[in-house]
Amino acid sequence: MNAFAASISYRLLGLLFLLTCFHFNGVLAAETRSPAFDIAKVGNSASLQGHLDIFLDSSLSMEIKQVLDSGVFESVGNRSYSRPSSESAVWVRFALTNSSPETVSRNLVYGTRLTDSVTAYLPNGSDGFIAHYAGEDSELVDRQVPLALPVFELSVSPQEELIFYLRLVDESPHPVKLFLKSWPELERSESSRNLINGLFMGTLLLLTFYGIYLAARSKGERMYLWFLAYVVGVLGNTAFYHWGGAGIYLPAEIRGELNNRLIVVSAVITFWAAERFAFYLLDLRLDNPKLAGWFKGLNYLRFIALISVIILPFNIASMITVACLPPILVPVGLALPKVFRGDRIAIMYSATWVMLVGSVVVMYAEIFGFIPHMYRGGQSIYIALEIQFFVFCVAMNDKVRRIEDERAEALQAELEAYARNAALSKSFERFVPKAFLDRLERESITEIELGQCVEKRMSTLFGDIRSFTSLFEKMSTEENFAFINEYLGYMEPVIHENDGFIDKYMGDAVMALFDGDVLGEEEGGAMQAVLAAHGMYKALDSYNDVRAQRGDPPISIGIGIHTGGLMLGTIGGQNRLNASVIGDSVNLASRVEGLTKLYGARTLVTEGTIDCLPENHGLSFRTVGLVRVKGKNRPTMLYESLDCDPPESCAMKKALQEQFAEAREAFCKGNMEAALKGFKFVLSNNPEDKAARVHQSLCEKMIREGLPSGWDGAYTMETK
Repeated sequence: MNAFAASISYRLLGLLFLLTCFHFNGVLAAETRSPAFDIAKVGNSASLQGHLDIFLDSSLSMEIKQVLDSGVFESVGNRSYSRPSSESAVWVRFALTNSSPETVSRNLVYGTRLTDSVTAYLPNGSDGFIAHYAGEDSELVDRQVPLALPVFELSVSPQEELIFYLRLVDESPHPVKLFLKSWPELERSESSRNLINGLFMGTLLLLTFYGIYLAARSKGERMYLWFLAYVVGVLGNTAFYHWGGAGIYLPAEIRGELNNRLIVVSAVITFWAAERFAFYLLDLRLDNPKLAGWFKGLNYLRFIALISVIILPFNIASMITVACLPPILVPVGLALPKVFRGDRIAIMYSATWVMLVGSVVVMYAEIFGFIPHMYRGGQSIYIALEIQFFVFCVAMNDKVRRIEDERAEALQAELEAYARNAALSKSFERFVPKAFLDRLERESITEIELGQCVEKRMSTLFGDIRSFTSLFEKMSTEENFAFINEYLGYMEPVIHENDGFIDKYMGDAVMALFDGDVLGEEEGGAMQAVLAAHGMYKALDSYNDVRAQRGDPPISIGIGIHTGGLMLGTIGGQNRLNASVIGDSVNLASRVEGLTKLYGARTLVTEGTIDCLPENHGLSFRTVGLVRVKGKNRPTMLYESLDCDPPESCAMKKALQEQFAEAREAFCKGNMEAALKGFKFVLSNNPEDKAARVHQSLCEKMIREGLPSGWDGAYTMETK
């Protein structure tokens, strides 16, 4: 059997193994013979060590008769013998006597089950021998005793001495150990061995499913994937080498070669996975980036080694497998600094490898006869691996908990930083509205740069306190600031409630923008702007009630609204930026607000805003004039929002709206006498209608002076 070179244990003590082979395998020139073993003295089990003679057939072709004629056997004595790694057949001779008065039968057990060919030549009583076959090259049904372990039945009559021969063929070196066991002992030892291996492999299967669960839950976390590969590698090596029972289920024609391949492949996977698992468990890449690069290169070599042991001849594959072993202990050395620093994970990792190496030493000490067989050194490696896997699970749990703690700390730091930034952003929003950043498609004020701009259709609202100068002169500086802030505190919430945002404060004036996010871009925020104007007057009534309670006089405001295209962006220099809007529509809205004084209107809106209102808007307006503001050639139709007036004034204007409209129509057509008559009628019923009074004055002037040249019904403003 070619598998021994593939096991983890053999690699670890390979040097000791070869030295032992070299010391005890010399061929003597003279025939020597070991003493016969009295089979009658065998209880349940006995070793034939000290009773074996060895002969090497380097030709691999000698038959039993040739060996009897020309074979020169060497007595091994009480020393352990290991077959060499050379391609030769090992012939083993031993003699059994029976000092009892009855025939004694025992089972001859060859201790290495993974051997290619084991042939037992049993004397048949007529100076001849009967050959029985075992080993991996033999089917179970063809064996004298159908067990995976090479077993042969021996019987010795009373007072008889018989000589037995075994022929062993295998490419791998391994110790030659023969035992005589009773049937009960053989059944007990095989059952015990199968139970132990079954429990161990069952544990490995559970760990395999656990590793799959961890890898799936972590969405492919590499530490868990390599842990899973390590468990699978050990499971394969146990099934095909340490236990060896899985090999009998392979196809007979390729069983030996395939079993060998599976052993070396599982060994390479085990070494590779153990090393990579340590790399992630111990965070070696974080401790030493150069070392991480070395490990990355070694990772590629591991992959090449895995492919090589699959396709190359087995003797080369075995050497490659042996070469893969030393790096597996490198992480242990690299973990020592962490061990000295008291790192719990590094301590657990290093301790398990020290224990595993110790179990391998114990196993080979038993194989070579340094300790009694009763110590069961082969099982010590199972115990060490079980403990190692358990400790690795604990270490991974610690690692995950450490990562979670670090992430929690990092998250807490991020949250604190976010809270600070949020507070800072909130403070900045008081200077640059968040809505302004949204329109620029920026998340933070830190992303704003000079010259960034977008073109949008928006409604601009200007609101201004009437007679603010006279109020200002009557108050101290502190009182003025307190008054403005108190007033704006009533106005700002109304604007936000109607999906607008304040672009800037200009002393007592407010400039707000609405862009129709709720009702649609095509409306340009017209509806929200008008509703905001209505809300501002309701807020003003509440504010005036508060002022009245303090004995302060009420204040009044004027509001102008226009909807149109504008540029929203940043202006200024490299050291001082301002977020604002520019465009003719902004200027026009400002002019319209100024005209509220002329027409005595609380709120004036342009035809641009009226055109953008949705159908069935339910609002009340009346046309108050066609005005050509200063700097504009194209006149603008102005509408008064009647809903902003007090109820009595609103009702009176609605009642006279038809007469006012007829007078306006005559005025635009240049029929000043009819227009004057109509406006006088309106004033006779509503003397407070300042828009009618303005038109009355214009009619009288044009009757006296005549119509201006090119009269189009528009009144031209000479001032802003």
